[in-house]
Amino acid sequence: MRRVVFAAALCTLAASGVSAQVTANRFTVTTRVGTITPERSSSMNTAGEVGLDTEYAINKYFGLGVSVDVAHGNTHREDFLVRIRYGNSAATGGDTLYYNYVGQPVNTIHLGLFGLVRYPTGRISPFAMAGVGNYTMLLDTQINGSAQRKNEMSYTLGAGVWVKLSDRTGV
Repeated sequence: MRRVVFAAALCTLAASGVSAQVTANRFTVTTRVGTITPERSSSMNTAGEVGLDTEYAINKYFGLGVSVDVAHGNTHREDFLVRIRYGNSAATGGDTLYYNYVGQPVNTIHLGLFGLVRYPTGRISPFAMAGVGNYTMLLDTQINGSAQRKNEMSYTLGAGVWVKLSDRTGV
C-alpha cells in the first residue's frame, strides 16, 4: 500500500501543470475530497464530499469553469421523533406505545458554473471566484414512500491564494 501511495505522490509531483501555473487557452481539472458541515438548524449531519472542477483559462487573469460536487449524509435522528402504537386503539386506546427516532440518508448533487479572477505574480497568486448553480437533494425512497427530491438555486463566493513551489508544483 505504501508503494501505491508513494507512486501516486511522485506522479502528482511530476505533472506537467498544476493550478499554480496558469496557461492561457487551456483546461485545468481539479479533484476535491472533503466534508460538508451544514448548520445545525438544517438537521443534517456532516457529510463526505467528492468534487470535480474544470476551468478554462481565457488568459492568465480570467477563467470560467464548471464544478460538480456529490455528498452523502444523514439527518439528525433526534430531530425526528415518531410514536408507534401497538394493540387495538379503538377498544383500549392501544396497550403499548414506542417512541423512536427516525433519520434518513440524503444524497446531494451540486452542479455549478463559476468565474475566476486572479492576479498572477512570481510565486503568489491571489484569486477570487463567484458562481451560480443548482443543488438537488435526493431523499430515501423507502422512508418517504416515494421518490422525493428538492431542487434549489445555489451561489458560490470565494477567495484564496495559489503558491508556486517550483515550475511543476504548487499549492
